[in-house]
Amino acid sequence: EQKWSRKDGTEVDIELNIRVLEGNKYLVIARDISQRKQTEASVRESEKKYRIIFENIQDVSYQTSFSGKILDMSPSIINHLGYTRNELIGTSVYRLYYDPKDREKLLNQLQARGELKDYETRFISNDGQFVYTSLNARIIKDSNGSPVHIDGMFRNISERKRMESLLVEQKEQLTLFIEHSP
Repeated sequence: EQKWSRKDGTEVDIELNIRVLEGNKYLVIARDISQRKQTEASVRESEKKYRIIFENIQDVSYQTSFSGKILDMSPSIINHLGYTRNELIGTSVYRLYYDPKDREKLLNQLQARGELKDYETRFISNDGQFVYTSLNARIIKDSNGSPVHIDGMFRNISERKRMESLLVEQKEQLTLFIEHSP
């Protein structure tokens, strides 16, 4: 690959293929690869933007196999469950579920629908506490339509669940107070 200049002074990326022929002759094929180079640069820039988003997202982005192997996980996992990304990649997703049967329920619903939104389940943190989560998941298929893996995101909704429980408790107390007041 080389850069050549056109008559108008603009530079062009060129790919050269050279073959030696009989009689000290050469066959040279020069091909303009400027468009390919621009596309490659665009892809690199897009990957860079994706990586920045992936590494700084507050929710947890994940990718798992159907068998339950964690293929990828955003670094934000440490803020939600106390694990580092590297601790989890390559391990079983079942270690995150408070009840492993919940994973099977999720898979059944995901296979029936193809996608889940705001699906609530409980995970277990690195320190053994259960964490309520709301997750979105989608089956990713190959060009033949065969399932390849699961992509998704989840967020910790433990505080919201705690507040809902507290609200129900206060409502029950208020109801009892009203029923028993003179």
